[in-house]
Amino acid sequence: MQLQDAFSIPKIFIGLDIHKKSWTVSIQTDLFFHKTYSMPSNAEDLYQYVERTFPDHAVDLVYEAGCCGFSVARYFLNLGWNVLVVNPSDIKRGDKERYQKTDALDSKNLSNQLKSGVLRGVFYSHRRA
Repeated sequence: MQLQDAFSIPKIFIGLDIHKKSWTVSIQTDLFFHKTYSMPSNAEDLYQYVERTFPDHAVDLVYEAGCCGFSVARYFLNLGWNVLVVNPSDIKRGDKERYQKTDALDSKNLSNQLKSGVLRGVFYSHRRA
């Protein structure tokens, strides 16, 4: 019975294009693309939006390793979200993404690839003092 419940939980897939002062967020579900938008780089704001808009959904989130390191990943992992941090050079890009680079296209591409299950994460260890 629990196995059946695990497959019936709705899921959302979030692709983040992260910069120091702003994030571009692309969100989709198993069934439809929700939206792409920009927001200040505040993890709590994203969490509140997801909780309000998609209650009772399992959350998968991906972003490229870069300026913010793993602090964003740790924040969302502590909330129980599935988080994947990927090497930017490992992300497949289509012609549109190669010739027309925007944060919105990058976040949507990340969200699509996360949903497809083709991304591999960067592994890291966190040593506590």
